[in-house]
Amino acid sequence: MQRYKKGVRTADHGLEQIFSAYNSTRETEFVQAFFSTEEINSILESCGLETLQNPEPILERPVKIGVNTTKRADLVFENEDQAYYFEVMSQSGAGRWDDDHHQQMLLKTKKLELEYGSDLVYTFAVAFKEFDPIYLDDIQKMDNCYAVHLRFNEHGYFADVYGIEEKSRKTAIKLQTVSEVAQRWLDLAAEHFPNRKNTPRSNRYLDIGKGIQGNKGIEWVISSRGNRIGIKLHGHLYNQYECKSDEILKHIQEQTGILLTSKGTHDQTFWHDMNLEDLSAHNKDQMIQITRAFAEYFDLSFYLE
Repeated sequence: MQRYKKGVRTADHGLEQIFSAYNSTRETEFVQAFFSTEEINSILESCGLETLQNPEPILERPVKIGVNTTKRADLVFENEDQAYYFEVMSQSGAGRWDDDHHQQMLLKTKKLELEYGSDLVYTFAVAFKEFDPIYLDDIQKMDNCYAVHLRFNEHGYFADVYGIEEKSRKTAIKLQTVSEVAQRWLDLAAEHFPNRKNTPRSNRYLDIGKGIQGNKGIEWVISSRGNRIGIKLHGHLYNQYECKSDEILKHIQEQTGILLTSKGTHDQTFWHDMNLEDLSAHNKDQMIQITRAFAEYFDLSFYLE
């Protein structure tokens, strides 16, 4: 390998130039123009997190505080039972993270955690300058919170994420725990169904039964918190199979006596609350019944045989 030559220092572009490139004059316009699937996944990768297929971001998502106060989260999207929240710095202070945005980020994160669960919300504090140490100290103490210095220069954009080594280590441990639980449930399912894979996909997705289109079909989803398990069709199949959540929930309850809950609109998952560490005969039988009723609703029972 050859020795490195002296490099050329490349200066970051200023906020005015960045906003101009996205035809934006204020923060909300920039958020809407910049954050497509590619940019979202680029930041997730920089944070050591798994990328997502076709996230559906909500801009200026209302976050209600108390009786008469409603805050706005710059960008929020869901993935199964998890929420991803981006708070983006405005033009004030030339894009450097400040007290006001820090306070807003902490408040909205806490409220979203009350809604989704304390370990199911990922927060991204996005600034265009380096963070002051006092802010980094808070963010490093929050396992699912990331300080993202979003930089732009003549080569493109990239995200510098502070303290990523420690964050990645904690994330890996959590995912390993989820994956181990998922494997036990997949082994259980294999006793009853001809599964498409014998290992979990992305740590928490279990491919149940035969493939309907290639390797796509019915899936079980393991909650990150270990307190519920979901069932769904692979996302692309919802374009071909009509999904009326109320009818599905009613059908499953009529067939099994089990009441599930659902969340999402496009890529729906139907959840059953249970302790996933408990692989008792009762819990196993419930998931088998739910899966057969779910397949029956879509006329897909053949793929479980």
